[in-house]
Amino acid sequence: MSWQLWFDRWAVTKGGPGSGHWGHAGRPGHHGGSAPGGGKHAAPEAYAAATGGVALPKLQVTDKKLKNVVTSTLQGLPSEHVGLLSGVSEEDLGKGIVGYASYSTGSIVLNPREGVGQGEIVHEVGHFVQMKGVSNDVRRDIYGLYTDAVREAGLTPGDIASHSWYGSDAPKGFPTGYAATNVAEFFAESYRLYVTDPGALKSASSEIYSYLKEQVFKGKEY
Repeated sequence: MSWQLWFDRWAVTKGGPGSGHWGHAGRPGHHGGSAPGGGKHAAPEAYAAATGGVALPKLQVTDKKLKNVVTSTLQGLPSEHVGLLSGVSEEDLGKGIVGYASYSTGSIVLNPREGVGQGEIVHEVGHFVQMKGVSNDVRRDIYGLYTDAVREAGLTPGDIASHSWYGSDAPKGFPTGYAATNVAEFFAESYRLYVTDPGALKSASSEIYSYLKEQVFKGKEY
């Protein structure tokens, strides 16, 4: 099975069954998404220590506060991850929707009305890293980590499909409750915690943390 077919099978498309911006209404045709609160574990000191030397994508953001958050967040991420983005833009997406990853344009779209935090931005970057920034072998390993977590938690495919995981407690072996939604959100949430709350990810699964450290972040820690 090709990576694209595999991804289309396991990643939820925005607007389809089970989709949503971290549990909120989705936008048709888009993968990923965030709802308010994803940035509450942000660690700005980690970003401040790692700024400089990162070429930022085109920022079509006029809201000054949002632009500052976007800039400081992206400067703290690996340059090769930030380089996967063609741009970051702003849009009034309505109440409760913070943003989404648009694969068709290669950009992240953020809602300045919703108090976007570093966590939401990192989550959306994570979607691009999984889609375009790692090898097929790494993607297969990520899927293996996800299915291992599903088994460890005693879940079935029916459990996954029938439950709304936004706001849920994290099942055993998962970094967050939302990470149980599908393998795309599993990776994006793991990626988010690796950067913004590494201690929480280590507590949830030292195996996931170690894998991201070696295979995705090439030894870089926050």
